[in-house]
Amino acid sequence: EVERRDATPSASREVYWREHGRFRPTDIYDVSAIGAGSHIEGPAVVELPDTTAVIPPGASADVDTLGSIVIDVGVPAAEGRAQEIATA
Repeated sequence: EVERRDATPSASREVYWREHGRFRPTDIYDVSAIGAGSHIEGPAVVELPDTTAVIPPGASADVDTLGSIVIDVGVPAAEGRAQEIATA
């Protein structure tokens, strides 16, 4: 198991968050500067070479041993799926 550690942002900039209805300062992370065990609290943005990972307010993310960014939005999978179906 990998030791969990808080990641260090590479920058901060104003990002619009629908949850807040306004722009707010947001930590920006460069994927090359974070590694396995890194933990990030939202709101945050992780910049990758070919995409961007958005971690909304109230969510968090951890980098697993394979380098995948696993985002936890705080909704159990079954509940989240029920919400998707209800809004479809």
